[in-house]
Amino acid sequence: MATKSKGAEMKITINGEIKEVESYLTADEYVNGEHKFKIVEKIPHGFFVWNIGDYMGRNDLIPICEPKHGTLSDAEAFRIEPSTLKAIRLPHDDVKLLREAAGYGAKNLESTQRKLENDDLSKAQKELFERALRIYEWITTENG
Repeated sequence: MATKSKGAEMKITINGEIKEVESYLTADEYVNGEHKFKIVEKIPHGFFVWNIGDYMGRNDLIPICEPKHGTLSDAEAFRIEPSTLKAIRLPHDDVKLLREAAGYGAKNLESTQRKLENDDLSKAQKELFERALRIYEWITTENG
């Protein structure tokens, strides 16, 4: 039986209303309020970083999700499949970097590679995407 790390009440703001939610971590899952994340080591094919920032409640987990309709486009980036949420344990600096890169649209290996093909990148953006690419190459499944 998995042991829960000490549960905590977190306060988050949803639609301007402050709510308290339970948060706990086991070896296999992280639960943050109504969201349950399966802990995995690699990003499965078709998944991307769900850039929810501090709402994740932890700086050592990067949340990943699957698009609701099977494709990731700008129009559907906010429609995710909540029943397949996952998270990967990473050092805090890597989580921070991936959050920043995802904010610019570099949400998985493929989208980061596409971003790096753009000739109009600033030096800072190119460095960010190159660093994110190295992490994505490490945490992406071979078939993904």
